[in-house]
Amino acid sequence: MAAGTIEDIDEENLVVSIKRGVKSGPLPAHLNVGPGGPINSDALREAIYRFAEDVLAGKNSYAAVRDILSKALPRIHRHREGTAIAAGNDLLAATTEAVAGLILRAVVLRADMYETFLTGKDEN
Repeated sequence: MAAGTIEDIDEENLVVSIKRGVKSGPLPAHLNVGPGGPINSDALREAIYRFAEDVLAGKNSYAAVRDILSKALPRIHRHREGTAIAAGNDLLAATTEAVAGLILRAVVLRADMYETFLTGKDEN
């Protein structure tokens, strides 16, 4: 049963405002505003074992995972390590060029406390 629609989240005061129609009746005795129960971790466990076996075998089949775990710097076409990634008078154009030149193994984008993982083909 849906409790309503989340209208606002006040992270500072730890308050969630929920809009609920009158026709929906009173709130249920127990209210969950998060996702459902725990996820099945079997696939995650199997993936960790595959990665560990790959490392022990001296392979590098999971370069994106290694890059994330080792906090590797991004690889960018035509960019020399130790120099500014985006420089010059037109910062937007320089940034766009740098992003277009990313050799995507794994890019970790951090916005506040949320992380998004993007993976692509290894160009090396």
